Parts: sequence; structure tokens; C-alpha cells
Amino acid sequence: MRILVVGGSGLIGANVVDVLRERGHAATTAARTAGPGVDHVLDAETASVDDLRPLLAGLDGAVYAARTDEQRPRRKPVYPLYRREMVEPVVRLFTAARQEGLTRGAIMGSYYTYFDRLRPQWHLADRHTYVRCRLEQAREGRAAAGSGLPVAVLELPFVFGRAGDRLPNWAGPLDRWARSRSPLIMPPGGTAAASARSVAEVTVDALERGDGGTSRSPTKTSPGTT
Repeated sequence: MRILVVGGSGLIGANVVDVLRERGHAATTAARTAGPGVDHVLDAETASVDDLRPLLAGLDGAVYAARTDEQRPRRKPVYPLYRREMVEPVVRLFTAARQEGLTRGAIMGSYYTYFDRLRPQWHLADRHTYVRCRLEQAREGRAAAGSGLPVAVLELPFVFGRAGDRLPNWAGPLDRWARSRSPLIMPPGGTAAASARSVAEVTVDALERGDGGTSRSPTKTSPGTT
């Protein structure tokens, strides 16, 4: 397979590139910032369909692994901003992929969409703009791709790991907190977590199948892909 990984220098994208190449596939990368291993410098939030098509020409599939910094405080109304950051880039990518005849794709989504399906009585999408936009990202991305380009959506929990020498943006504050004398307060219960490597393996499994269907979960408590 020949695959473009958008966000290919980030935590998940870089691991997807590694697994693709380990399995004998060809991977090209697009990222917002130039750096080692970045083939195309591209801002997914502003790139048009016409910008994307030359990057996708002759390839088999595309992975959307770019991340929006949803943890940063935002001014209201936040919905147009989340649409611009999470939904519209995916729609443009898979519109371009369909026009170039690609046959497979994957989107790094969120496990909140899983919980929206599991507990519809919680009305998560009605109450949380982030969850609403994640659902729209998956639905509209697949609609843009069309029936001939199956797209797997990985519903990811917290992801731990590193991309080369780069650590996640929350690693520094977490390390300082853990080493400080501040009380280490933990609420009861737990959450799901996955390694970046396991997410990459599930992503490549889905691309190799090329059916956009369900894949094995990267954790025991989240559904992996839909």
C-alpha cells in the first residue's frame, strides 16, 4: 500500500508511519511544521481540496492523524471553531481522496463517540460541543469519501507514547505534578488508555483490510474502530 499520513510527525501519526514501513508499505507524511521525516508541509485546517489532490495522486489510502488542541480554553461560541479544526479538514481530505480514486482511509477519532452510542440517554452530543463535532467528523468524513472508499474511525482513549524524541504536550506538566509535593488526588474509577504503538498497529490492520469495518481494540475498555 501507498499511504499519506496527515499529521505524520505527531505522536500517533509517526507511529503509524513506522508500522506501515515495517510491514513493507510506503508512507508519505504531511505536517504543519517542517522537520525530519516530513515530506509535505501542509496546514490541514486551511488546505483546499485542490491543495490535497496532488499529494494523494497515485496513492492507495489516507490517514487523518492531525490533532486539534481541544484542551486549550476557547471563547464562545466554540462550535464554529471545532468545526473548522476537526470536521472540515477531514471532509476536504476525503473528498480529495475520493476524487483521486483512493480505496481506504482512517480517521483518529475519540472514544466519546463510543460512549454516545453506548449511553444514548446521556445525550452527550447535545450537551458537549466536542462530542458533537467528533460525531460530525466521522459521519461527514465517511460521506465525503463515498461508498468506494471505506474509512475506519478509531475511537481513541488517552494515548501514551512518544514520536522520536518528542513527548506529548501534556508530559511536562504531568511529570512536574507527579514529582511535586502537591497532593496527588485521584477520583474514584478509571478510564481507558492505549499506547501509540498499539493504535498504529490497529490503524494499519484496518488499512490492510480496506473495508472500513470493525478492528480489534487497542484497549480492553474502548471499541477500537468502527
